Amino acid sequence: MSWKRPILAVVCGVLIFGSAAVAPSPAAAAAEEPLLQQFQDQLNHDWFTLGALLQIVGTSDFREEGARGFEIANLRVKLNGRFDAGYSYMLQLNLHKEATLLDARMSYEFADGQYIDMGAYKSPFSSEALASASAIDFVNRSIVVNMLAPGRQIGFGVRGSGSGGMTYAAGVFNGNGVTANGNDDNEFQFVARTALKRTAGTAKVVAGANASYEMMETGAGFGDIESETILGGDVRVEIDRFLVAGEYLFRMQELMSASTDPEAHGFHATGGFMSSERTQILARFEGYTANRDMIDMVYYVTGGFNFWPTTVTEFQVNLVFPTEGDFEDGQLLLNAQVAF
Repeated sequence: MSWKRPILAVVCGVLIFGSAAVAPSPAAAAAEEPLLQQFQDQLNHDWFTLGALLQIVGTSDFREEGARGFEIANLRVKLNGRFDAGYSYMLQLNLHKEATLLDARMSYEFADGQYIDMGAYKSPFSSEALASASAIDFVNRSIVVNMLAPGRQIGFGVRGSGSGGMTYAAGVFNGNGVTANGNDDNEFQFVARTALKRTAGTAKVVAGANASYEMMETGAGFGDIESETILGGDVRVEIDRFLVAGEYLFRMQELMSASTDPEAHGFHATGGFMSSERTQILARFEGYTANRDMIDMVYYVTGGFNFWPTTVTEFQVNLVFPTEGDFEDGQLLLNAQVAF
Protein backbone atom coordinates (compact mmCIF):
# COMPACT_ATOMS: atom_id res chain seq x y z
CA MET A 1 0.00 0.00 0.00
CA SER A 2 0.98 3.63 -0.48
CA TRP A 3 1.83 4.29 3.18
CA LYS A 4 4.48 1.55 3.35
CA ARG A 5 7.00 3.15 1.04
CA PRO A 6 7.26 6.42 3.04
CA ILE A 7 7.71 4.45 6.26
CA LEU A 8 10.46 2.28 4.80
CA ALA A 9 12.11 5.35 3.25
CA VAL A 10 12.22 7.02 6.67
CA VAL A 11 13.65 3.89 8.28
CA CYS A 12 16.32 3.50 5.61
CA GLY A 13 17.19 7.19 5.89
CA VAL A 14 17.63 6.87 9.63
CA LEU A 15 19.88 3.83 9.18
CA ILE A 16 22.03 5.51 6.54
CA PHE A 17 22.30 8.83 8.36
CA GLY A 18 22.89 7.19 11.74
CA SER A 19 25.54 4.86 10.35
CA ALA A 20 27.42 7.78 8.86
CA ALA A 21 27.09 10.01 11.91
CA VAL A 22 30.33 11.07 13.53
CA ALA A 23 30.05 11.14 17.31
CA PRO A 24 32.10 13.45 19.49
CA SER A 25 34.85 12.09 21.69
CA PRO A 26 33.89 11.10 25.27
CA ALA A 27 35.56 14.25 26.62
CA ALA A 28 33.67 16.45 24.18
CA ALA A 29 30.43 14.59 24.96
CA ALA A 30 30.88 15.30 28.68
CA ALA A 31 31.52 18.96 27.96
CA GLU A 32 28.29 19.09 25.94
CA GLU A 33 26.14 17.81 28.83
CA PRO A 34 26.67 20.33 31.66
CA LEU A 35 23.06 20.05 32.87
CA LEU A 36 23.40 16.29 33.36
CA GLN A 37 26.64 16.83 35.28
CA GLN A 38 24.93 19.46 37.45
CA PHE A 39 22.05 17.09 38.16
CA GLN A 40 24.39 14.27 39.16
CA ASP A 41 26.45 16.53 41.42
CA GLN A 42 23.44 17.94 43.28
CA LEU A 43 20.98 15.04 43.52
CA ASN A 44 23.02 11.83 43.42
CA HIS A 45 24.55 10.82 46.73
CA ASP A 46 25.52 7.55 48.41
CA TRP A 47 22.39 7.71 50.56
CA PHE A 48 20.01 8.89 47.81
CA THR A 49 20.06 8.49 44.04
CA LEU A 50 17.12 9.46 41.84
CA GLY A 51 16.47 7.72 38.55
CA ALA A 52 13.71 7.83 35.95
CA LEU A 53 12.74 6.18 32.68
CA LEU A 54 10.31 7.54 30.08
CA GLN A 55 9.68 5.42 26.98
CA ILE A 56 7.36 6.35 24.11
CA VAL A 57 6.80 3.47 21.68
CA GLY A 58 5.23 3.62 18.22
CA THR A 59 3.86 0.54 16.46
CA SER A 60 2.83 0.07 12.84
CA ASP A 61 1.77 -3.28 11.43
CA PHE A 62 2.22 -3.64 7.68
CA ARG A 63 -1.28 -5.02 7.17
CA GLU A 64 -3.95 -2.39 6.57
CA GLU A 65 -6.10 -3.78 9.39
CA GLY A 66 -3.13 -4.05 11.76
CA ALA A 67 -2.39 -1.95 14.84
CA ARG A 68 -0.85 1.49 14.42
CA GLY A 69 -0.31 4.10 17.11
CA PHE A 70 1.77 5.38 20.00
CA GLU A 71 1.84 4.56 23.71
CA ILE A 72 3.70 5.42 26.88
CA ALA A 73 5.44 2.10 27.47
CA ASN A 74 7.16 3.12 30.72
CA LEU A 75 7.10 6.03 33.12
CA ARG A 76 9.31 4.83 35.95
CA VAL A 77 10.78 6.48 39.03
CA LYS A 78 13.59 4.78 40.93
CA LEU A 79 15.15 5.62 44.30
CA ASN A 80 18.12 3.82 45.81
CA GLY A 81 20.90 4.41 48.27
CA ARG A 82 22.94 2.96 51.11
CA PHE A 83 23.36 3.78 54.78
CA ASP A 84 25.63 2.73 57.62
CA ALA A 85 26.48 -0.82 58.66
CA GLY A 86 26.02 -2.23 55.14
CA TYR A 87 22.29 -1.58 54.68
CA SER A 88 20.84 -0.30 51.40
CA TYR A 89 17.48 0.06 49.65
CA MET A 90 15.96 0.25 46.18
CA LEU A 91 12.42 1.35 45.28
CA GLN A 92 10.96 1.52 41.76
CA LEU A 93 7.46 2.39 40.56
CA ASN A 94 5.90 2.52 37.10
CA LEU A 95 3.54 5.52 37.13
CA HIS A 96 1.98 4.93 33.72
CA LYS A 97 -1.85 4.97 34.05
CA GLU A 98 -1.61 4.00 37.74
CA ALA A 99 1.18 3.43 40.23
CA THR A 100 2.53 -0.12 39.90
CA LEU A 101 5.17 -1.57 42.21
CA LEU A 102 8.19 -2.96 40.37
CA ASP A 103 10.87 -3.18 43.06
CA ALA A 104 10.96 -2.72 46.83
CA ARG A 105 14.21 -4.26 48.02
CA MET A 106 16.22 -4.04 51.22
CA SER A 107 19.81 -5.33 51.13
CA TYR A 108 22.52 -6.06 53.64
CA GLU A 109 26.20 -6.36 52.69
CA PHE A 110 27.42 -9.03 55.12
CA ALA A 111 30.88 -9.26 53.49
CA ASP A 112 32.76 -7.36 50.81
CA GLY A 113 30.64 -7.66 47.67
CA GLN A 114 28.29 -10.24 49.23
CA TYR A 115 24.64 -9.26 49.79
CA ILE A 116 21.42 -10.53 51.33
CA ASP A 117 18.31 -9.24 49.54
CA MET A 118 14.75 -9.11 50.87
CA GLY A 119 11.58 -7.82 49.21
CA ALA A 120 10.33 -7.47 45.64
CA TYR A 121 12.90 -7.54 42.84
CA LYS A 122 13.96 -9.42 39.71
CA SER A 123 14.65 -13.06 40.37
CA PRO A 124 18.17 -14.05 39.22
CA PHE A 125 17.35 -15.62 35.87
CA SER A 126 18.41 -14.70 32.29
CA SER A 127 20.84 -11.96 31.38
CA GLU A 128 18.30 -10.27 29.12
CA ALA A 129 15.55 -10.41 31.75
CA LEU A 130 17.88 -8.91 34.36
CA ALA A 131 18.88 -6.02 32.07
CA SER A 132 17.09 -2.74 32.70
CA ALA A 133 14.27 -1.84 30.32
CA SER A 134 16.38 1.15 29.27
CA ALA A 135 19.37 -1.02 28.34
CA ILE A 136 18.02 -3.89 26.21
CA ASP A 137 19.28 -4.23 22.64
CA PHE A 138 15.89 -4.02 20.94
CA VAL A 139 12.58 -2.28 21.61
CA ASN A 140 11.22 -5.47 23.18
CA ARG A 141 12.85 -8.38 24.93
CA SER A 142 12.86 -11.70 23.07
CA ILE A 143 9.70 -13.81 23.04
CA VAL A 144 11.27 -16.73 24.90
CA VAL A 145 12.47 -14.50 27.74
CA ASN A 146 9.07 -12.81 28.06
CA MET A 147 7.33 -16.19 28.13
CA LEU A 148 9.64 -18.28 30.31
CA ALA A 149 11.82 -16.13 32.60
CA PRO A 150 10.36 -15.92 36.15
CA GLY A 151 10.75 -12.12 36.28
CA ARG A 152 10.07 -10.06 39.40
CA GLN A 153 9.13 -11.94 42.56
CA ILE A 154 8.78 -11.36 46.31
CA GLY A 155 11.23 -13.26 48.46
CA PHE A 156 14.68 -13.60 49.97
CA GLY A 157 18.03 -14.17 48.32
CA VAL A 158 21.80 -13.86 48.31
CA ARG A 159 24.16 -12.56 45.62
CA GLY A 160 27.81 -11.75 45.29
CA SER A 161 31.01 -12.17 43.36
CA GLY A 162 33.90 -14.56 43.65
CA SER A 163 37.36 -14.83 42.20
CA GLY A 164 38.09 -14.85 38.48
CA GLY A 165 35.02 -12.85 37.46
CA MET A 166 32.50 -15.37 38.80
CA THR A 167 29.18 -14.05 40.15
CA TYR A 168 26.31 -15.90 41.81
CA ALA A 169 22.74 -15.22 42.92
CA ALA A 170 20.03 -17.43 44.42
CA GLY A 171 16.68 -16.88 46.05
CA VAL A 172 13.48 -18.32 47.49
CA PHE A 173 10.31 -16.62 46.24
CA ASN A 174 6.52 -16.85 46.35
CA GLY A 175 6.48 -17.60 42.63
CA ASN A 176 3.46 -15.47 41.69
CA GLY A 177 5.01 -12.12 40.81
CA VAL A 178 4.89 -8.84 42.74
CA THR A 179 1.29 -7.80 42.08
CA ALA A 180 0.03 -10.28 44.68
CA ASN A 181 1.38 -9.54 48.16
CA GLY A 182 1.48 -13.12 49.37
CA ASN A 183 1.89 -16.71 48.22
CA ASP A 184 -1.08 -17.99 46.22
CA ASP A 185 -0.28 -21.70 46.51
CA ASN A 186 1.80 -22.03 49.70
CA GLU A 187 4.71 -23.42 47.68
CA PHE A 188 8.06 -21.70 47.07
CA GLN A 189 9.93 -21.05 43.85
CA PHE A 190 13.70 -21.59 43.95
CA VAL A 191 15.79 -19.61 41.44
CA ALA A 192 19.58 -19.52 40.97
CA ARG A 193 22.05 -18.07 38.49
CA THR A 194 25.80 -18.10 38.07
CA ALA A 195 27.81 -16.14 35.52
CA LEU A 196 31.43 -15.73 34.47
CA LYS A 197 32.77 -12.39 33.21
CA ARG A 198 36.12 -12.12 31.46
CA THR A 199 37.85 -9.22 29.71
CA ALA A 200 40.98 -9.12 27.58
CA GLY A 201 41.87 -5.97 25.72
CA THR A 202 38.79 -4.84 23.80
CA ALA A 203 37.08 -8.23 24.27
CA LYS A 204 34.47 -8.86 26.96
CA VAL A 205 32.70 -12.19 27.48
CA VAL A 206 29.81 -12.92 29.86
CA ALA A 207 28.37 -16.45 30.10
CA GLY A 208 25.64 -17.47 32.51
CA ALA A 209 23.45 -20.43 33.52
CA ASN A 210 20.07 -20.35 35.30
CA ALA A 211 17.69 -22.74 37.01
CA SER A 212 14.22 -22.37 38.51
CA TYR A 213 12.04 -24.96 40.26
CA GLU A 214 8.60 -24.65 41.84
CA MET A 215 6.07 -27.09 43.26
CA MET A 216 2.47 -26.03 42.63
CA GLU A 217 -0.53 -26.80 44.79
CA THR A 218 -3.23 -28.45 42.67
CA GLY A 219 -6.48 -26.53 42.74
CA ALA A 220 -4.87 -23.13 43.38
CA GLY A 221 -5.53 -21.90 39.84
CA PHE A 222 -2.88 -24.06 38.14
CA GLY A 223 -5.13 -26.91 36.93
CA ASP A 224 -3.25 -30.17 37.31
CA ILE A 225 0.29 -28.76 37.13
CA GLU A 226 2.32 -30.41 39.89
CA SER A 227 5.70 -28.77 39.36
CA GLU A 228 7.60 -26.54 36.95
CA THR A 229 11.30 -26.56 36.04
CA ILE A 230 12.97 -23.87 33.91
CA LEU A 231 16.57 -24.14 32.75
CA GLY A 232 18.67 -21.93 30.50
CA GLY A 233 21.97 -20.42 29.56
CA ASP A 234 23.18 -17.27 27.84
CA VAL A 235 26.37 -15.79 26.44
CA ARG A 236 27.35 -12.30 25.31
CA VAL A 237 30.61 -11.46 23.52
CA GLU A 238 31.74 -7.92 22.70
CA ILE A 239 34.95 -7.45 20.73
CA ASP A 240 35.83 -3.91 19.75
CA ARG A 241 32.71 -2.71 17.87
CA PHE A 242 31.19 -6.16 17.35
CA LEU A 243 28.53 -7.93 19.44
CA VAL A 244 27.39 -11.57 19.42
CA ALA A 245 24.86 -12.79 21.99
CA GLY A 246 22.51 -15.72 22.44
CA GLU A 247 20.29 -17.53 24.93
CA TYR A 248 18.35 -20.79 25.21
CA LEU A 249 15.53 -21.50 27.70
CA PHE A 250 13.63 -24.71 28.41
CA ARG A 251 10.57 -25.29 30.63
CA MET A 252 9.04 -28.60 31.67
CA GLN A 253 5.80 -28.89 33.61
CA GLU A 254 4.89 -32.10 35.39
CA LEU A 255 1.16 -32.80 35.24
CA MET A 256 -0.96 -34.93 37.53
CA SER A 257 -3.13 -36.51 34.84
CA ALA A 258 -1.59 -36.16 31.38
CA SER A 259 0.45 -38.98 29.88
CA THR A 260 3.04 -36.52 28.54
CA ASP A 261 4.31 -33.39 30.24
CA PRO A 262 4.35 -30.20 28.12
CA GLU A 263 7.79 -28.84 27.26
CA ALA A 264 8.27 -25.25 26.11
CA HIS A 265 11.55 -23.97 24.75
CA GLY A 266 13.08 -21.26 22.62
CA PHE A 267 16.14 -19.22 21.82
CA HIS A 268 17.36 -15.87 20.54
CA ALA A 269 20.62 -14.97 18.81
CA THR A 270 21.86 -11.42 18.16
CA GLY A 271 24.64 -9.88 16.11
CA GLY A 272 25.54 -6.20 16.26
CA PHE A 273 28.00 -3.60 15.07
CA MET A 274 28.76 -0.13 16.49
CA SER A 275 28.79 1.91 13.29
CA SER A 276 29.94 4.95 15.28
CA GLU A 277 30.44 5.81 18.94
CA ARG A 278 26.72 6.54 19.25
CA THR A 279 25.04 4.35 16.63
CA GLN A 280 24.54 0.60 16.46
CA ILE A 281 23.10 -1.78 13.85
CA LEU A 282 21.64 -5.09 15.07
CA ALA A 283 19.94 -8.26 13.85
CA ARG A 284 18.16 -10.90 15.94
CA PHE A 285 16.89 -14.37 15.06
CA GLU A 286 14.57 -16.04 17.58
CA GLY A 287 12.20 -18.95 17.94
CA TYR A 288 9.68 -20.21 20.51
CA THR A 289 7.08 -22.90 21.05
CA ALA A 290 4.84 -23.44 24.08
CA ASN A 291 4.80 -27.22 23.53
CA ARG A 292 7.39 -28.74 21.24
CA ASP A 293 5.51 -32.06 20.99
CA MET A 294 2.32 -30.43 19.69
CA ILE A 295 3.14 -26.94 18.37
CA ASP A 296 5.73 -26.06 15.75
CA MET A 297 8.30 -23.45 16.70
CA VAL A 298 7.61 -19.97 15.32
CA TYR A 299 10.63 -17.98 14.13
CA TYR A 300 11.14 -14.21 13.85
CA VAL A 301 13.86 -11.99 12.39
CA THR A 302 14.36 -8.46 13.76
CA GLY A 303 16.52 -5.73 12.32
CA GLY A 304 17.43 -2.91 14.69
CA PHE A 305 19.10 0.48 14.82
CA ASN A 306 20.05 2.30 18.05
CA PHE A 307 21.09 5.93 18.34
CA TRP A 308 22.26 7.67 21.53
CA PRO A 309 22.31 11.48 20.93
CA THR A 310 23.24 12.07 24.61
CA THR A 311 24.13 9.97 27.62
CA VAL A 312 20.51 9.83 28.82
CA THR A 313 18.57 9.66 25.53
CA GLU A 314 18.13 6.86 23.02
CA PHE A 315 16.15 6.21 19.84
CA GLN A 316 15.48 2.69 18.55
CA VAL A 317 14.05 1.51 15.22
CA ASN A 318 13.05 -2.16 14.77
CA LEU A 319 11.66 -4.09 11.81
CA VAL A 320 10.18 -7.47 12.82
CA PHE A 321 9.22 -10.27 10.39
CA PRO A 322 8.12 -13.89 10.92
CA THR A 323 10.16 -16.28 8.77
CA GLU A 324 6.97 -17.95 7.50
CA GLY A 325 4.73 -15.41 5.84
CA ASP A 326 5.13 -12.41 3.58
CA PHE A 327 6.02 -8.76 3.84
CA GLU A 328 2.49 -7.95 5.01
CA ASP A 329 3.14 -9.82 8.28
CA GLY A 330 5.94 -7.44 9.31
CA GLN A 331 5.90 -4.74 11.97
CA LEU A 332 7.72 -1.46 12.53
CA LEU A 333 8.58 -0.47 16.12
CA LEU A 334 9.98 2.86 17.30
CA ASN A 335 11.17 3.74 20.79
CA ALA A 336 12.20 7.14 22.14
CA GLN A 337 13.45 7.24 25.73
CA VAL A 338 15.03 9.32 28.45
CA ALA A 339 16.72 7.30 31.19
CA PHE A 340 18.92 8.38 34.10
